[in-house]
Amino acid sequence: MFGRKKKDEADATVEETPRLPKGYTPAKGTPTPKRKQVENARRRPLIASGAHLTKEQKKILKAEQRARSEEIRNTEYQAMKTGDIAHMPWEHRGRERAWARDFLDARRTSAVGLMPLAIVLIIGLFALRNYPVILNFFIIAAYVVMFIMFIDAIWLAVRTKRAVRYHFGEDRIPPRLQGQLTSRAMTPRRWRLPKPQVKAHEYPAGGTPAEYREAYRNNRAKAREEKKLQREVAREK
Repeated sequence: MFGRKKKDEADATVEETPRLPKGYTPAKGTPTPKRKQVENARRRPLIASGAHLTKEQKKILKAEQRARSEEIRNTEYQAMKTGDIAHMPWEHRGRERAWARDFLDARRTSAVGLMPLAIVLIIGLFALRNYPVILNFFIIAAYVVMFIMFIDAIWLAVRTKRAVRYHFGEDRIPPRLQGQLTSRAMTPRRWRLPKPQVKAHEYPAGGTPAEYREAYRNNRAKAREEKKLQREVAREK
């Protein structure tokens, strides 16, 4: 009770304290305001309160916020369809991510059949339920093929991330890139977002198979040289 009373008094002090303009000088003979009064006068709410708005005004405000959110979503979706990197969602922006998508989209992978195979598996479970022996072989074969496709998707994502490192440098690899690439590799081409901007075998600059192999060999040679130098330094010590 006492704490609440003090709080009410403090709030009343804040409301009663007049807000003075910056650089204001009181007239001669006016008592100097206390430090607490000056601090209370400077206080501002961190978040604007909508308590003073009427119901109609609140409805209008919410409608405007929904309209802005919808406009942003439409802009981002159109950007992902057209390849406009600057207006895509933040997790798809960046020259490095765009190059990685082109590197992956230019290559064919068996992983795109993962989703269709999952649909076939569901249908087969119902169609072959009266034939348990055939159903068991069907399930085993489907799981084996799905596992191979999943490994293929991961391997393509690893190669793409490695190519980004060769092309842009270790410090330019975007966060969570490999997870995005793995998901993209398992998605059929027409369902991918952002939409592919290159055709099959239309490789980005520095992303052809020959350039990738050369970059891979150079990187391996550089790594061997670094290990050799480390061993020599260790021997001298």
